Amino acid sequence: MIIGVLLGIIAGMSGGWVDSAIGRLIDLGLCFPQVIMLLALSTVSLAFITGTMHIPSGNAAQATFVIAVLAIFGWMAPARLIRGQVLSLREREFVAAAELFGASRWRLWTKEILPNLWAPVLVNFTLMLPAFISTEAALSYLGVSIKAPTPTLGNLLGDAINYAQADFLYFVSPAILIAVIVVAFNLLGDGLRDALDPKSSV
Repeated sequence: MIIGVLLGIIAGMSGGWVDSAIGRLIDLGLCFPQVIMLLALSTVSLAFITGTMHIPSGNAAQATFVIAVLAIFGWMAPARLIRGQVLSLREREFVAAAELFGASRWRLWTKEILPNLWAPVLVNFTLMLPAFISTEAALSYLGVSIKAPTPTLGNLLGDAINYAQADFLYFVSPAILIAVIVVAFNLLGDGLRDALDPKSSV
């Protein structure tokens, strides 16, 4: 989210070749299916991470790999959203007034633009987080994420499949929990958006 917001603001405020370069990078990243790339890069990335960062093999390396790849392939969507918002905000009167008073580029980004982006940032974050939880669950099922005995929702769901007939409640509980998390974060995002931007609920 931090990478996406930062690059979205830079692209929207800079324009020109900077905007074009970041836009083409976003388009290129969105062309690759995330789960397939995670599977394809799992062996190479794990070897690189453990070799260069001196992380012991096992769940520490797996967790680093999952976090790194989700971040690499996850910043494009929020960056595109934030860029669109910034393109609209930079034409507003308060931005023009700040420029006339000699505000630096950093002040424009952090004091004028960023505070007006909290609503879309929070809403997008609350949508991305459960999506990443679901992605981790899928990766655990495919055997390229964090493995037992380290507990994750993906491990629980993958282990519960073995007991689908013997204990149906144990099988369905992790799936219900993932669904509850997704709905809960969506409701949290709506509540935060209404609290931070009262005009959106009118």
